[in-house]
Amino acid sequence: MELKNIIAIMLIFIFSVSVSAQKLDHIQGELIIQLSERSTPSDLVSNKNKRQSKNDYTAIKEAPLNLYVVNFDYKTINENDLIKKLLKDPSVVAVQKNKIIAQRAVPNDLDYIMQWQYNNTGQSGGKIGADIKAQDAWDITTGGITSTGDEIVACIVDDGYDVNHEDLIDNLWINKGEIDGDGIDNDSNGYVDDVNGWNFGNNSKDISLGGGHGTPVAGIIGARGNNMLGVAGVNWAVKLMPIKYENTITEVSVLKSYSYAYAMRKKYNETNGMEGAFVVVINSSWGIDNGDPNDSPIWCDFYNELGEVGILSCGATANVNTNVDKDGDMPTSCKSDYLISVTNLDHNDIKVNSAGYGRVTIDLGAHGKDAFTVAINNRYGGFGGTSGATPHVAGAVALLYAVPCTELMTIAKSDPGLAALMVKEMILNTVDKKSGLNGITTTGGRLNIGKAVTRMNNLCLTKGDTYGFQTSFLPNGNTVISWSENKSNLITDIRYRNFDETAWIEVLNIKSNYEIKNLSYCNNYEYQVRSHLVNETSEYGFSRFFESIGCCYVSEVINLEISNGEATIELSNNESNIDNIFEFRKLGSMEWDTIISSNSITITGFKDCDLIEYRISTMCNAYNNRSETTGSLFIPFKCGECNKNSFCEVENFTNKDEWIESISINNETFTSGQGNTAFNVLTGGFVPKVKINNPIKISLVPEHSGQAYPEYFTIFIDLNQDGEFDNDTEKVFETESNSSFEVIDSMYIPLGSLIGITRMRVMMSFSKGPNVCGQTGTNYGEIEDYCIEIEESLAVEDGLINDSNLTIMPSLTSGTFNAKITDIPTTGILEVYSLNGKRQCVKHFQNSTTLQIDATTWISGTYIVRYKTIKGTIAKKMIKI
Repeated sequence: MELKNIIAIMLIFIFSVSVSAQKLDHIQGELIIQLSERSTPSDLVSNKNKRQSKNDYTAIKEAPLNLYVVNFDYKTINENDLIKKLLKDPSVVAVQKNKIIAQRAVPNDLDYIMQWQYNNTGQSGGKIGADIKAQDAWDITTGGITSTGDEIVACIVDDGYDVNHEDLIDNLWINKGEIDGDGIDNDSNGYVDDVNGWNFGNNSKDISLGGGHGTPVAGIIGARGNNMLGVAGVNWAVKLMPIKYENTITEVSVLKSYSYAYAMRKKYNETNGMEGAFVVVINSSWGIDNGDPNDSPIWCDFYNELGEVGILSCGATANVNTNVDKDGDMPTSCKSDYLISVTNLDHNDIKVNSAGYGRVTIDLGAHGKDAFTVAINNRYGGFGGTSGATPHVAGAVALLYAVPCTELMTIAKSDPGLAALMVKEMILNTVDKKSGLNGITTTGGRLNIGKAVTRMNNLCLTKGDTYGFQTSFLPNGNTVISWSENKSNLITDIRYRNFDETAWIEVLNIKSNYEIKNLSYCNNYEYQVRSHLVNETSEYGFSRFFESIGCCYVSEVINLEISNGEATIELSNNESNIDNIFEFRKLGSMEWDTIISSNSITITGFKDCDLIEYRISTMCNAYNNRSETTGSLFIPFKCGECNKNSFCEVENFTNKDEWIESISINNETFTSGQGNTAFNVLTGGFVPKVKINNPIKISLVPEHSGQAYPEYFTIFIDLNQDGEFDNDTEKVFETESNSSFEVIDSMYIPLGSLIGITRMRVMMSFSKGPNVCGQTGTNYGEIEDYCIEIEESLAVEDGLINDSNLTIMPSLTSGTFNAKITDIPTTGILEVYSLNGKRQCVKHFQNSTTLQIDATTWISGTYIVRYKTIKGTIAKKMIKI
């Protein structure tokens, strides 16, 4: 619950400042699309998508994946529908939204004035020796040039760069193919006068704008060393290539920035160093907290493209104490061999509480908290967060290329991707093991660049090394592990285990292409490797993971079309010899009908407002293995105004831990369960009837997968039937406090509401006050849409109580007022509603006759005061002036 408490506190702060501070998590009207190798937007438009023109597609220059940005009018075209239509086209490889990315936060703490992270003598009050052993590395190399004379370049994608800083100016990368100021694209890379990098914020060469974050990041990687000024970077002479991302950081901005570095390194490879730049690493100290890599397939795959030309990427994980394996993070949960994910340590070698972790996804720790580096305007000071930890690793990558060993550069020239993997493995296999990182990182340790540089130097000595480990799978279920080595005198050992077990199976003195046999189908395994000379010993390296063949995953619903009493469901089916078992029934029926199909099912014979419940499982015949069955899913047939297309969909919710189990309206109950998404449209079958200006009894039941969390409930109804929810006038119910138990209460449909069937949205959220269409950042809970039928109000019947039993004093009030009960039971509920149906407050009489209500914050106008007791309900008007 710790992560959720943090999120809750953050959201409370945000809402206390301004409700208008809520932002979308993606750019509306823009999609990123990857086309197959020979496809063009013109082909796509002419064949499949008549609503778009070829001018709506803009290529991302130099991108290796045939990428385009698609622009469209989001007010008239539903973006989710457009994604589904594009994915149906055989020339489309992938489509995703252009999500907005948040810069990793950094503390503003300038207490530490020494670079203890390189050589910790306790000068900052930390633990002696809690450092990255930089001095050991500098005894071998201080960076800048490879053994074959190549100028090493590190790319910093960030908010800018102080080009005039005294400790950075000499290490600023210079594009030798460009002539500054002539207004000509001399090197024909698509950018005019890009002498030192590029600013995608204003599409210019000026990378000096901003830099409050990018400058200290650059200083950690490569502030000039041994110049009698300020500080030193991990590299004393590496060249720094600044890329300033767009003013709003989005995935398109990231891909553009990465593409610039990609193109420069690709050209360097193709021209044998005559053109381009020898870019070996990109530093990314920003990301999306709880980001799901499944939502960003293009972004994640880009790291493989960068890696194949020889560029490693270093990513800063979240500045939140979250398990990235479980909760996700972008980019550090991307599954790419060419990505190094970094968490944050303090000067005692302890992971800071506000930093992500993950046994499978986060590779190692580095010192970020209060690391001393440069700051803008020729200043120096403390930096921090994972933003400060990651550039230490990026600097280490660049430093390893400066080791005086020609064998590394021989590999880098012939197979740059293999050289990149070698460098990564050198870094991860030489960490200092730390108990606090064991089991929450792949290495269980902290960066030690002294050991990494020494191990890389051994490539040119008699020891040598192994690198480039890969896994492949045989039809019989066995897994083959292969690798490369540069010396024949090495002994290689492997140990492996089931992911959930503690005991290792060890295999000694083996050669490449080792086959691991007798593995169970569809299990996760972990393995580690060590290489050493005869009569020597060494520690096993970092953990690698693989999943054995034989998994059977339930097919996903990729398209659902409903019309004229018929529904067609298309399922994903990427594997051969698969059967999908589709079970369905009309809501209220006890019997299930079953259809077995490969990937498309059609059901018929239904009418308006029917709700069909269904579930799916998949049979993988090759392994005689069946997937789990989904929870209940629903197909809602259209139901009047309730199904208008303009109702906004809700994103950024997860119902993995908590969900709406059931709702009840006037004792009519519908149980939906967890479902497979956090936003469910259930507009059919269950259509409760309610009357205007009459109390409506409601029951809302939360459910949890484990620990029970307190939840808030909110209900919106489209009272004017305009196809939209209004956050202010159409909120008919809201709990004032959170609870993990069933909520039993009442709501009212205000006078003036239109009669007929309309849409109702029920929202359950761990955090209070989400916008009716969601909000930026992940929230925990579930949202369900229903149809509800509003009817005329009943005539008021004579009751057991009357207006004289409730007195409002004073009747005209500018501040507080008193509600007094006489001659009736004094245990009941007092509610105050505005005329638009919004509940202002609720108070409970507990054997008392008078309650005081604070109305000082209410706007002027007329309010309805209702008192409910077992004898009946009284309603009176009150005017605030």
